[in-house]
Amino acid sequence: SGKIKNLPRAGEWMESVKHIFGIILVGMALYFLLPLLPKEISGYVLPIFMIGAGLFLIFFEKSANKIMGFRIFKTLFSILIIAVAVYSLIPSDTKSVVWQVYSEEAVANISGRGVVIDFYADWCIPCKELDALTFTDPKVIELSKEFETYKADLTKSLSAEVETLREKYKIVGVPTVLILNSSGEEMNRITGFVDAEEFYKILSEVR
Repeated sequence: SGKIKNLPRAGEWMESVKHIFGIILVGMALYFLLPLLPKEISGYVLPIFMIGAGLFLIFFEKSANKIMGFRIFKTLFSILIIAVAVYSLIPSDTKSVVWQVYSEEAVANISGRGVVIDFYADWCIPCKELDALTFTDPKVIELSKEFETYKADLTKSLSAEVETLREKYKIVGVPTVLILNSSGEEMNRITGFVDAEEFYKILSEVR
């Protein structure tokens, strides 16, 4: 009977569990809202929320602190999300292809060099994979210097400007990477994610 008395009551730890799951759900909601936020703040919203959530769990959420095992778990979980948030705020030294913002005037005035146009959207996961895995490859970076490289933002899919770009270049979905020769003729078109080796091979054929 003594051991039974030592078992945690449901109300003590369930309140903490509710708070933790509530934080996770709010974090997921913020993640899906990020593409709708201005780029100037979107990179800070989730890390700041995670730091605040971690501090809340450590210093203010005390409903199950009498249960040693659960308190240790909650503390470690809080430290983990704070550490991840702080790490995500540290500027990255990772090198990548140097992109210019797309404009029709700039592309129209190019002569003597090939052109790479990356059509992307902030909500597009494969676009982020291209940025993180393909466009950071040293060989791809070096080869890209022989081209004029542009990024065209299609995030606001209902805007007239984006619709014009879609029609002009026949863009069905993102990511789409167009490779044009020095005369402005389309030489290749990449849709979806491709790894660095495949992208390098395609770009080399146009060089």
